[in-house]
Amino acid sequence: MYDGNGSTSGEMNNQLFHVGDTLALNENQFSRDGYTFIGWSIEKTSNDIIKDKAEYTMQPTSYEIVKIYAKWAKEIKTVADFNSINENNTGYYTLANDIDFINQTPITIEAFYGIFNGNGHCLKNSNRSLFYDNFGEIINLRVQDCAFACNESGYVGVCGGLLINNFGLISSCGVIAKDPKKANSYYDEISASKIGGVCVHNSGIIKNSFANVKATLTCYVNGGVVFAGGLCAINDGVIQDSFSDSDLLIKLGNYGWTPSYSYVGGLVGRNSTDISIHASINNCYSTGSIEFEISQNADYNRSVSVFAGGLVGTFYHGTLSNSFSEVNLKSVFEMNAGGLVGASHCYSSVSSQCSQDIRNCFALGKIDVLDGWCGGLIAFTYSCNTINCYRSNINLFATGTVCKEGI
Repeated sequence: MYDGNGSTSGEMNNQLFHVGDTLALNENQFSRDGYTFIGWSIEKTSNDIIKDKAEYTMQPTSYEIVKIYAKWAKEIKTVADFNSINENNTGYYTLANDIDFINQTPITIEAFYGIFNGNGHCLKNSNRSLFYDNFGEIINLRVQDCAFACNESGYVGVCGGLLINNFGLISSCGVIAKDPKKANSYYDEISASKIGGVCVHNSGIIKNSFANVKATLTCYVNGGVVFAGGLCAINDGVIQDSFSDSDLLIKLGNYGWTPSYSYVGGLVGRNSTDISIHASINNCYSTGSIEFEISQNADYNRSVSVFAGGLVGTFYHGTLSNSFSEVNLKSVFEMNAGGLVGASHCYSSVSSQCSQDIRNCFALGKIDVLDGWCGGLIAFTYSCNTINCYRSNINLFATGTVCKEGI
């Protein structure tokens, strides 16, 4: 028996199954105002979706009549529709058209456990991150002409073009932020400590996604740490089949405030420090440029440690494979710069627990810095003690210009 599950029109006849039969489900005839049909489920509130007209095998049951329920995604058509997602953060949503937030303020979705399907449409001119924590799925979405507005706590800000923290799935999404001078669309300079084109911190999966960002980032954290990446600032999860084409100008220090460490990469600022997980970057690339300046009126501390890589700023643990970078790096002060990775080293005091696997990668581009460790691939590597950490650098090559030869 087919149940419309809130449908506003349409009827469907019963379909005869015997236990063990595998038959194609009848095509949906229900409709529901303001919703898009996405499939069927054998439980009314289940998140397991059976596609329309898909084959289904009848399982043993004590019921003569088994219901199968229509599943619906709420259509998002207006700013008000988008802002209402916080009222049901476990629902299914589909973007029915482009939405322009110009002169309007979206409400950040605080914790999302549902599915948001952009259907290839755009969310335009947002002035803040649209999602904070994603535990569900965000797919087929474009974010265009967005401002990297910060969620600040004191002097610590975090900026993500689409969201802040990803614990779920980001698939086939893109962030385009190319004109920092555009009125009502950008802040000319962003004061923050963690900045990512798509998200700030990835602990889930990002695949088939991209960032095209052009921005000036003014970073100030007294004694703190700065993370910045074209796609995401920190990766503790999986990134695959994705790219960043970004031009980032990083201004360090502001009115006496100076960070103690900075990790900046064309794709990712820092890859995982957690030895209990295996963060990976596979089949990705980055293009564009990264440039460092000293912010006006800054009391720059030459002991600051800056690690910049064309693809990854600092690579602690995990796998980096089948990827490349064509990012030009430039700095007016001393720093550590690598065409592919700024630094690769162990974050554990137990060398046997360390694993940095970099293979089938290459780097193209120019490194032009005042002084410091530089390498066509990696600026420098060092282990946690006298025993080298495990790494496998296979099929690596680099071209271009570097200031001081490294790996």
